Amino acid sequence: MAAASIYSGCGTALVTPFQQDLSLDEQALRRLVRRQVDAGINFLVPCGTTGENPTLSHEEHLRVVDITMEEAAGRVPVLAGCGGYNTAEIIELAAFFTLTAGGNRMAKSWGIDPRPESSIPAGVMSIHDAPSLHR
Repeated sequence: MAAASIYSGCGTALVTPFQQDLSLDEQALRRLVRRQVDAGINFLVPCGTTGENPTLSHEEHLRVVDITMEEAAGRVPVLAGCGGYNTAEIIELAAFFTLTAGGNRMAKSWGIDPRPESSIPAGVMSIHDAPSLHR
């Protein structure tokens, strides 16, 4: 019998709040995470499927996950989103979150992307087979 997933119940794909100057609104993100946890959510997904993660810089992406983990403080699991259009960057993020988020990461498909649909399986297999994800 397979082990039970720590991702059961209801999870929130968090939006990433921005300030007027388009920088990350860290205080709003902290409030959002606390509100979700206090309301009884079962797990959090920063940089998941809300659409803005391909527009975040690498540093912003890491910061969003870091803030979410800080505020969740082990009270609920955090599933770090690693989606984007750059397969090499997805692999790099997934490897980083393997080390920092206890292996809890999600590499999602590319969604709306100008590349041909036939290229998606090769990209997914590149992520799956990346040596940095099998430590």
